[in-house]
Amino acid sequence: MLLHFADWVNPGIRIFDILIEGQTVVSGLDVSAVSGLARNTFKSVTAVVSDGVLDVAFRRKRTFPLLCGIEVLPRSKAYYESYRKQAIAVSKGETPIQKGIEFFRDEVRAFPDRPEGHHLLGELFFRKGQFVEAAESFGMALNRDPGRVGSQISRGYALQKSGKFQEAFEVYKKVLEFTGELPFHFWASLGAASRNVLPREDVQRFFDSVKARRRQDSPAWDFAAFFKEQLPLTPSVRIHCGGERITTPEGTVFEHDRAYKGGRLWYTDSPQVTGIYKTARWTTRGEGQLPYAIPVPRGRFVVTLHFIELVEFRRDPGKRLFDVVIEGQKCLEHFDIAREVGFRKPIIKTFEVDVVDGLLEIDLVGVTDGPIVSGIEITPVKSV
Repeated sequence: MLLHFADWVNPGIRIFDILIEGQTVVSGLDVSAVSGLARNTFKSVTAVVSDGVLDVAFRRKRTFPLLCGIEVLPRSKAYYESYRKQAIAVSKGETPIQKGIEFFRDEVRAFPDRPEGHHLLGELFFRKGQFVEAAESFGMALNRDPGRVGSQISRGYALQKSGKFQEAFEVYKKVLEFTGELPFHFWASLGAASRNVLPREDVQRFFDSVKARRRQDSPAWDFAAFFKEQLPLTPSVRIHCGGERITTPEGTVFEHDRAYKGGRLWYTDSPQVTGIYKTARWTTRGEGQLPYAIPVPRGRFVVTLHFIELVEFRRDPGKRLFDVVIEGQKCLEHFDIAREVGFRKPIIKTFEVDVVDGLLEIDLVGVTDGPIVSGIEITPVKSV
């Protein structure tokens, strides 16, 4: 059995035991301490089941346990453990990506009927930026096992990164046949693909039909609301982070906070602060990262980020430092709002980025504390 983990809180915050068939097999697991922040790892456990039911339990030591996935494999698939170890060694930087690719190329040549080898080869191609090869490898995995939802989603991502929006959109529609809940990034990518394939007036209709088949806590509902609110504002996107729809004195409309994963709200009633700066989305030190994934047409954009430090106990310089990463590029490092402008004073940062896959990704990554942001504006660069 393989138990998969990844955590977004700092080491020492979440610690728990793993019990299999009533026996403690791992004691005091701290995922972030083992693999690093937001990086995947797994634990391999051998179990003998005598009653037809495999019992897996987790015992809290500090903060509630967390689990990303379970794989129960017969002994005939013992090779999969070595596959995962190789893939994780690459993800941790212990093994060069190219060496990992060569390992899995040899494996799929020697054992072409193993879908896991093809899928993991695709993951490494994707990590290296070879999206065409990644899509082909995920396709080979699906040829061996058509029911692999993860390979379907990953193939869609790879096609989208290659600029093949129509093909990606068709793959995502097949994934929608899966009735289980799907990850946030899938819905963001589906939004990006539909935004670049369907006529503008059909995008909202499509997402309304999709959300009707999903629970109301599904990100499908959030992205349906995103398109309902943002399409009338196109070609620009403006988000009031942590707040609701607001119109500035200049007549600029910022819509409800959408297209994010995680975080908390902060509000100030201080008369010193006005407009979009009265609210913010932020994370704690333990939560660390705050991602936004915003569907846009393919092209070049100006990204304007609005910041203000609203939290009293973070008013001093050095208390809150974080990085800003846009489309994989670090745009701000150890950004310190209080040091640059002080407490309850706004500051604006502007960047230009190219978006190839229709999904503009903004990651705010905590350093000494979680990040904070009050507004996002995305406007296309006008051709000269």
